[in-house]
Amino acid sequence: MPMRQGHGASRIDAGVLIPGAGAPLAAATVLTDGGAISYAGPAAGLGPGAPARADVQAPVVMPGCGTATVICTVSAGSAWRRC
Repeated sequence: MPMRQGHGASRIDAGVLIPGAGAPLAAATVLTDGGAISYAGPAAGLGPGAPARADVQAPVVMPGCGTATVICTVSAGSAWRRC
């Protein structure tokens, strides 16, 4: 999966985000910056400095615990995959 390495934010847009706590969110985004998750929430909540377009789009994402690991499905019916 294409992800930016090093400095700068990478954006993953998802149809559904499964957070560590709380209910799943529709139309969500995960941002990683410098090897850490800097944002995971509604796409509508992104600030003005966020990347305008997604580097990756997935039907479902589940951010990792304390790292920039993001698990996503690539297409309906596919196996879970790290991206």
